[in-house]
Amino acid sequence: MSKVVFRHTDLKIIKLLLKELGKDRYECALQDAGLSKSKPITMHGFFIEWDEGNIDLHYTYPSGISFKLTTILGMQRVPFKGWELVRKL
Repeated sequence: MSKVVFRHTDLKIIKLLLKELGKDRYECALQDAGLSKSKPITMHGFFIEWDEGNIDLHYTYPSGISFKLTTILGMQRVPFKGWELVRKL
């Protein structure tokens, strides 16, 4: 059954969020997701997703596999505009 979520893919906003997150917290998020050995190389593939009250930072590898990296709810740079409705399978 599919589900509708809000998604934000503006790379400028995501770069600001990553700066606010900081290197240490980003490295810990990668390690917690089991991605410390296969870190994202480019910014393409990052997106923010709102689902059932949670706002999370995700990354999708070119192979199509997507991982939740960290929750960003409560951060200063969470965008108000630019969200899209996406059907998630």
